Amino acid sequence: QFERAVDDEWALSLGDVLLRRTPLGLDACQALDCLAAAAGHLAGLLGWDAVERARQIEAYRREVEPMRRFSSPAVSGRTPGRAVQSAQA
Repeated sequence: QFERAVDDEWALSLGDVLLRRTPLGLDACQALDCLAAAAGHLAGLLGWDAVERARQIEAYRREVEPMRRFSSPAVSGRTPGRAVQSAQA
């Protein structure tokens, strides 16, 4: 799917591939568990050096951070209802 995203759909960033061209970024972990491998594969396809690969990883982490705030408690480590309980106290 990465090759197709780059060759046929002109994807140029890690975020574009993981969130919009493949379903990997839609999993509960949002591809954070395979981020280094994904970036390495895309680096080979797009000619990224180590600096660009690191930049892409950091940009992806920033992109998914707002979404992780609304993820399930199992993913975020939050306790359901905690904010509601605090507001009622």
